[in-house]
Amino acid sequence: MIAATLKSSVFDKLKFNKYAKVSDFVNAGPMPIRHFNFKFDPKTLDTKFYMQKEWASAYFAALSIFLTYGEELVIETARYHRDFIKDPVLKQRITALIGQEALHSKIHNEYNDIMIPHNVPVQL
Repeated sequence: MIAATLKSSVFDKLKFNKYAKVSDFVNAGPMPIRHFNFKFDPKTLDTKFYMQKEWASAYFAALSIFLTYGEELVIETARYHRDFIKDPVLKQRITALIGQEALHSKIHNEYNDIMIPHNVPVQL
């Protein structure tokens, strides 16, 4: 409803349509939860995977380490607030968000685990 209101009142009148797309998430249907298996292997881990630089790759490794904590916070917050939601569509989308964030966290943890044999300080 908010997206439709914005679209009709602002985007259409100011001709922003060529710069931004406003999606109608209310009528988009259920959010799919996508499952991935990257098959991480410590033997094939390239510790200089980004620009062939250790420092640049370490930046992304640090993101992977800390993102798991943020995702856990998102999951806990969404679970807590989901119980207060009355709208069944929104409740389903929050459940899908929880599932997607749990999968993200799982993948980050799998990647973090293969960094341990390469002396990357994963565990805080």
